[in-house]
Amino acid sequence: MGLSEIKVQKAAQKFLVQRYEGRSLGKRIFSQLEVRTKQEYGGKRADGLLAFRHVLWGEFVVSMEAKSYKTLAAIRPYKDHGSIILGSLKWGFYAVIGSGAAIAVFRQELFIYKVVFPFIVFLFGAILYALVTQNRVCHQISNVIEQIRQYPGNHQWLAVSKDSLEKLCKHKKQLLKWSCQYQGIGIIVVNNREKARIWVRPKWNWNWFKSYLSYYSKEKLIREAI
Repeated sequence: MGLSEIKVQKAAQKFLVQRYEGRSLGKRIFSQLEVRTKQEYGGKRADGLLAFRHVLWGEFVVSMEAKSYKTLAAIRPYKDHGSIILGSLKWGFYAVIGSGAAIAVFRQELFIYKVVFPFIVFLFGAILYALVTQNRVCHQISNVIEQIRQYPGNHQWLAVSKDSLEKLCKHKKQLLKWSCQYQGIGIIVVNNREKARIWVRPKWNWNWFKSYLSYYSKEKLIREAI
């Protein structure tokens, strides 16, 4: 039997507190499992939230989503066909402009040059883009990444049990790693002894207009705590 999701949550939250403790003023850290965003931001529930005053950067928010073997489907990456289609349309248009086919629309009289030729160039550019890039990480997504995007923070983490990762094939596991790296999401792996380690480090998200604390329902309580 694999590690339960609540155990993954608790182990990852404890690990994160230890990791960020040295970066906070006076080591005052707000740490809580299952904190929701405000209703105007969807009322979504983060599995874990940390907040503190960074010694250099002021208010700092860390959000976390935890997954176990029971939610393996949410972890498994899949192709984002919408992204592929959008990219194909864009590069089909670039092909028309770059090849000069767009000029034919205005300068040619024959139907085959005025309409058919630009259309063929557009299709060629779009299909070529789709074939070449369909397996690239920019077109890979997973449900868990969509979830984490709903929990704003300077750092965003996915905590996943080691046994659930082992149920993924090598290719899917690598795609998950690359997808999280591409999206700036860190990955924590929790083993059966509830020990956590970092697999992927997160990128720094910076909001110039307001603190990430303002997205969460416990904003006032958190500010008082830190």
